[in-house]
Amino acid sequence: MPKHSRYRENHYVSEPTKFTAHARERMMSRSIPEGIVGIILEYGEPACTIDGAERVALTKRGLKEYRKRYGVALAKALEPFRRAYVVVDGSAVITAAFSKSPMHG
Repeated sequence: MPKHSRYRENHYVSEPTKFTAHARERMMSRSIPEGIVGIILEYGEPACTIDGAERVALTKRGLKEYRKRYGVALAKALEPFRRAYVVVDGSAVITAAFSKSPMHG
């Protein structure tokens, strides 16, 4: 994964250093590649979850930033993952999944 960090609305999300076994299993079963997880973490928006972990998902704003940097063709390639999100706790990816609808923002 690329080295990155994001700051959004007083939240700091840095690249997790590891994936739990659960995360790897879920990524594989849900066909969410590690590279997509990296893009979600870099361009997504964090939100706190009940247990203190962060749920990070791509938003319209994040996709717009990605499109500016990499172009329309690569941004369109992210469409199948528009509803994907990643749960991060500290320095570890806990899981990756798809929500029923995309995050707005």
